[in-house]
Amino acid sequence: METARTPESALKAAIEIVGSQAKMARLCGISQPAVWRWVKGGKVLPSDHVRTVEAATGVPRWELRPDLYPPEEYSQSPGARPSEAPAASSPDEAAGVRRPSDPLEGLRS
Repeated sequence: METARTPESALKAAIEIVGSQAKMARLCGISQPAVWRWVKGGKVLPSDHVRTVEAATGVPRWELRPDLYPPEEYSQSPGARPSEAPAASSPDEAAGVRRPSDPLEGLRS
């Protein structure tokens, strides 16, 4: 059975998937130094960005932030999702801002 990643290794995997810290920053609408601080400063991915990162990379939210999305709420079968995912309202959602259907749009070289 595969061991779950730590939040730190999940974040690093997500950055690798998008291609760089700069591309992760653009995806989240922040600066590259902010992403660097998450990685080098031992910070966790801010809750506002969890679902965006999950959608763009496929790295599950419960690996990125197990404190917000407890793994025990999710089935152990591959690809399973909980029947009721925790509702997380981002500032974008609150402001009515819509993200592109492809979160990596404009980031690919």
